[in-house]
Amino acid sequence: MSKSGPEKIMKSRSRKMAGILCIVGFLLAGRLGWIQIARGSQYEEMAMNQTEGVQTLYSPRGTIYDTNGKELAFSIMVKSLYADPGTMNVSAAEAAKDLAPILKKNESDLAKAMSRKTRFVWLERLMDPEDSDKVQALIKEKGWKGFGFFDESRRFYPNGPMAANVLGFVGLDDKGLDGLEMSLDDLIRGGKSKQMLLTDARGNPILESALAPYKAENERSVYLTIDQNIQFYAERALDRAMTSTKASGGIIIVMDPKTGAILALGNRPSYDPNHFDKATEAEFKNRAVVDIYEPGSTFKPVIAAAALAAKTYDTQRVWHDPGAVWASGHAIRNWDDESYGDVRLVDILKFSINTGFAHIGLLTGGDILTEYAKKFGFGKPTG
Repeated sequence: MSKSGPEKIMKSRSRKMAGILCIVGFLLAGRLGWIQIARGSQYEEMAMNQTEGVQTLYSPRGTIYDTNGKELAFSIMVKSLYADPGTMNVSAAEAAKDLAPILKKNESDLAKAMSRKTRFVWLERLMDPEDSDKVQALIKEKGWKGFGFFDESRRFYPNGPMAANVLGFVGLDDKGLDGLEMSLDDLIRGGKSKQMLLTDARGNPILESALAPYKAENERSVYLTIDQNIQFYAERALDRAMTSTKASGGIIIVMDPKTGAILALGNRPSYDPNHFDKATEAEFKNRAVVDIYEPGSTFKPVIAAAALAAKTYDTQRVWHDPGAVWASGHAIRNWDDESYGDVRLVDILKFSINTGFAHIGLLTGGDILTEYAKKFGFGKPTG
């Protein structure tokens, strides 16, 4: 019996549909092979071009403490502002006009930065929290797109200029650039992690959670021998001396004589490491460490120690100060040109009598004094 007409029509249509699907399948497979194999590297490059770039994220540096555990330098997480000119829904000129007063930057420079043909440009790094809050409020109020923030580590010095020449400062890339921040950089520098921020077809960031602040496994901190309280009083005394003498520079050092520990070290001129970009090279200088120093009266205890050790003088001997002692054709006198009369070694030390130490030095002799000066480390690097 012959099959009915409708059944033949159904089978015919099924064969045609199957044929069409096979052709479409072959075309799709061919196209997929062309994209994946023949042009795979080109499309991969196009995909990578959608990234905003590789960002280096830093964990906080170790804290610098004084001898009592008070913070002298520590890191806080702050925001850094960036723009994506390719997705901005506001003109560069208009955005620059509103941002310039908050960022305290030149309006034309900001407009130029946001006019670049790029997908990422920094507008401000390591912002003060109040400034980043103002920018966030502005972006929300204006409904701007194409702006965002990264969390970065910023160094903070709670005492401002105090001990600045000792502590130094840290640059934008979290690298120590001066003082202990530089010399201890390998020890206290935080870890870092490179992250890549990807965008979708419209340039909107995806996987922003990858940019969460990266934390080091262990924070590496250091304790100094500096005592913050002693440092404060020492620097206040230095400021008073600077005012009274009208000096252009000054150094003050407080040391524990039993251990050699430096309890305070101050310099003038100085600067605020929180705003080191406003300081000069002269203000960065730690004079106590890098300047050539003529010991003067601070060398007198060395003379006394050498004379006692060499037994060329003793603590019971009484000497009459004539007011002047001649050495190598020069008259050595006291600061007030006065005579101190009958004195023992303790008096010569107590009143820092120039004539007394000239007398002791002549009795001891240059060879012995040189020998003991070398034993005390004079003429050699301190290490």
